[in-house]
Amino acid sequence: MKKKYHYTGLKRINSILKWTLIVAFIALITYIIVSKATNRNIKWLNHKQAGLQQIDSLNLRALFLSDNQHFAEAEKLIDSAIYLSDSISYKKGMADGLFGASRIQYIKGNYETALECALNSLHINTGIADDVTISRVRNLLGLIHLAQGETSEACEELNLALNINLRLNDSTKLAANYFNIGLCFSEQSLYREAESAYRTAAFIAQKTRQKNIELMVQNRLGEMYFKMGKTQAAIDYYYRVIKDTVYQNDWENSFAYTGLAECYERSGYNSIAVDYAEKGWLLAQKNGTKWDANRALAVLGKIYAAMGNFEKAYQYTLLNIQYQDSLFNEKKQSSINALNLKHQRLQNYSLQQKNLISAQENKFQRVVIICFLIVTALLVVLIIIIYRSSGQKDFLNKELTEKSRLLALRKEEIKRQKDQLSELNETKDMILSVISHDLRSPLSSIILTLNVIRNMDVSREDFQSILEKMNHHTLATRNMIDQLLNWANSQSRGLIAYKTEINAYEVTEEILSVFEHEIVEKQLAVKHTATAFAAIFADIDQFQVIIRNIIDNAIKFTPDKGTISIDYQSNLDSTIIIIKDTGVGMSAEKLSKLFHSSGKQINSFGTKNETGFGIGLTLVKSFVDANGGKIEVSSSPGNGTEFHIYFPRP
Repeated sequence: MKKKYHYTGLKRINSILKWTLIVAFIALITYIIVSKATNRNIKWLNHKQAGLQQIDSLNLRALFLSDNQHFAEAEKLIDSAIYLSDSISYKKGMADGLFGASRIQYIKGNYETALECALNSLHINTGIADDVTISRVRNLLGLIHLAQGETSEACEELNLALNINLRLNDSTKLAANYFNIGLCFSEQSLYREAESAYRTAAFIAQKTRQKNIELMVQNRLGEMYFKMGKTQAAIDYYYRVIKDTVYQNDWENSFAYTGLAECYERSGYNSIAVDYAEKGWLLAQKNGTKWDANRALAVLGKIYAAMGNFEKAYQYTLLNIQYQDSLFNEKKQSSINALNLKHQRLQNYSLQQKNLISAQENKFQRVVIICFLIVTALLVVLIIIIYRSSGQKDFLNKELTEKSRLLALRKEEIKRQKDQLSELNETKDMILSVISHDLRSPLSSIILTLNVIRNMDVSREDFQSILEKMNHHTLATRNMIDQLLNWANSQSRGLIAYKTEINAYEVTEEILSVFEHEIVEKQLAVKHTATAFAAIFADIDQFQVIIRNIIDNAIKFTPDKGTISIDYQSNLDSTIIIIKDTGVGMSAEKLSKLFHSSGKQINSFGTKNETGFGIGLTLVKSFVDANGGKIEVSSSPGNGTEFHIYFPRP
């Protein structure tokens, strides 16, 4: 019994020693593997920390260079920062680099590329919850939308940025926020609100010593006062920019010089104006800013025309047209290219995500197998590893879901931009129709007057009288062309009504002066009744197009010695303009198609074979609707035509 017991004890001791050696061996192998992995991780972390500092330094240096207009050098540094950030998965460095790239493209006028970079930066910053960077990206997004005439989107982004900075109490960012909100108000002709925002921005910028924003405020105040007709105040603000002894910036100086040229041209000092316009044009060329160059060229063409130097006026006007075509074509082409590029990227991105998931799953399986072979006996450790790996997979799934949501938003953005491009083309066609239609009549009058002078033997007194009338008619025509071009420029983003209080009687009286030759030639009696109820609330340029077209039709279709009357009525909500003629009238069939068709469907000839295709009246209906009014017409063959146009009262 003793021997058996002794043998069993020895067997148990040997078994314990054996399992102890096995566990010790496994623990030793595990210690060696963990030690090597730890040393490797420490070296990698040290290397990564140095990389983070280098990337931050590159982005800061690029920001400084772009502020001083060294864009080429700044873009090289940004490319390096983005490449390094991608190699070590440094999200903040990637977001800051994309923001810097977007900022440079915005200054250059490449808004499509700027928008793409800014949206990518915003997505990354939202993921890492960096409110400081999110506020400046939203501020930049607001400026990009504002530059493209998307005022509502711009206001939304700028107010989001302002709210973040107010919450963070970041005074250095608040100055820029208020300045940009002032731009939004100014674009909407809300000058009182714009001035308040500008002055708040200037006050904060002065306290935080942001001299660049102070100069930007001076320039925009000058621009605003010029629009309001306060020319001397505008000159004072522009001079503050170019004569500042502390801070000088080519971009702001270009804006100020061109602004001074506009002011002096309006005041009649053309020799001074042309000098400032040339300086603005040279700085815009140096900076490569197409919008500023286009603005300076337009002013130069106008000044040289006023000085009688038509050769130079023609040269600068031709350059201006080329810049306008370039800006329009670039925007149109970049939008088309961007749509195709984004579609291709969406497909590639989806494939990359599938490959990423597959690679992550393969990596996960290899880790599980290695851990199983090394620490088979340590089940607790294996369970922990599996649990952590499962959590990593859930995180990847959440990240993939977020990226899919972003792709859906980008698709919606592509569709919105495509719709805007179609609307832009329709607006362009409408503008060309208005200009060609409204210029035909006054130019015909000038040509008829010239033929009279050339073909008739007139006395010196009659010749002088004809010249004076022709001069008056030409000035009225030029004024109408200026109004049409200003209106066309304001409508380049779509049919928009900029409503103000208008004296309808005074504007109609000016329009009648343009048709003086036709009225005299046909011996028409025009009865224009003055009244105290002629105030309306509408877009003045669109109102002129409406009245001009209806009066033009009345003259065409009223026989010699006929009568045209213009009267005014008023009710609780509207001012009603009544234009009645004793012309040939219209059939019920043509009357039903009047505001819905043009061309051959309703074409007709005036009493002296003047052509009419209904284009003007189709546009009249669109403009009346855009101003919140309505138009009614009654007519019958041989009994003339009567229009009732309703406009809101101020």
